Amino acid sequence: MRFSAKSLLVGAACFLFATTASAQDYCGYDGPWEQSDLSMTGGQGGGAFCETKWQDGIVMKGVEVWADDGGVIAVQFTYSDGTLSPIWGRTGGSTGHGRIDWDPESDTIKNVVTWGNGVAQYLGRVVIETQSGKSLDVGRKPEAHQSDWPMPVHSGIMLAAFGGSGTRIDRLGFIFLKSKVKHVTVDDVKFEDTPEELNKRKQGIATETVDWADHTNNHDTAEETYTFAKNEGREVWKAYTIRSTASFGFKEAIEVSGELLGIGAKSNTELSFGVETGREETNTWRDTVTINYSIATKLAPGQRVYCRSYCQKGTYDGSFTATVTMKLEDGTEFKFKEKGTMKQLMYTQATSECDDKPFTDGPGAEHFHSNRRAVKFIA
Repeated sequence: MRFSAKSLLVGAACFLFATTASAQDYCGYDGPWEQSDLSMTGGQGGGAFCETKWQDGIVMKGVEVWADDGGVIAVQFTYSDGTLSPIWGRTGGSTGHGRIDWDPESDTIKNVVTWGNGVAQYLGRVVIETQSGKSLDVGRKPEAHQSDWPMPVHSGIMLAAFGGSGTRIDRLGFIFLKSKVKHVTVDDVKFEDTPEELNKRKQGIATETVDWADHTNNHDTAEETYTFAKNEGREVWKAYTIRSTASFGFKEAIEVSGELLGIGAKSNTELSFGVETGREETNTWRDTVTINYSIATKLAPGQRVYCRSYCQKGTYDGSFTATVTMKLEDGTEFKFKEKGTMKQLMYTQATSECDDKPFTDGPGAEHFHSNRRAVKFIA
């Protein structure tokens, strides 16, 4: 038996007719799917259920089915955030069982076919196949007179499952995103942390040793000019993670805007947190900065010198809320609120210094072993 929210089709072989169930039973009519697809296979009994989290940017990535000789008796669904739905129906007494899991970031649904139980009462059988070749086929063998009911899968992104259940699955339908995602924007970004609090705590900002040296002029009579210098490339990056973009199969770069928190240079050698508005950033960028330093000093014969260089390193790993807008290839747009994360790594330029006595504190002091007071050379 096939339920349709739009049409009334009656036939002895088809068992197709309209239902008086509310829009909520069908996970709502106002969504990024074809309204004509809101149909179910099975009978009229059982209590209505709707499983979906699409308004939170979460899709489905798994279906588990239990059956006995009469048809499908229970179903459970896995979401892209790793959570599980309740088990609808009852698993006790099952003689057949199957599960299918797929990664919506790289795999989509290719085919869904359902059958009734032959007497217009319950869901009899369900078959699901993915583009990568995974499959689920659970339920009773259809009668010779029964028709199969393929469901339109469109983009292959499963947004919802709905139907009715009691001691078994009375009816079941699936809802798919009606077109592939063409463009994504993320705006109204607001971070949970404030730059004032982060700077007050100096959270994530620390001094890091770049290099150190312990050098002696081994000439017996000649002076030596010792140069402590280096150019070193280090990667810096910033990355926003918006879970839904990958779950909806979108892999292109996106634009992020709002109150954008980040680590910036307060000076050449000092980092601080700040917020910028009225600008856009791509969700991921990487670059290489060159940390360079050079200091030279003259050494008398046998004279020893101790040098070190250091910079500030800034790291951040925090959360934000934002509005995600997805535009589909057919022109449809829809929005939802979502939480995301931002990670960043930054470096300043290096500070270098040399002493004629070992350093006893500060960056790199662990490389030197003396408690004598240091006298700095002027670079």
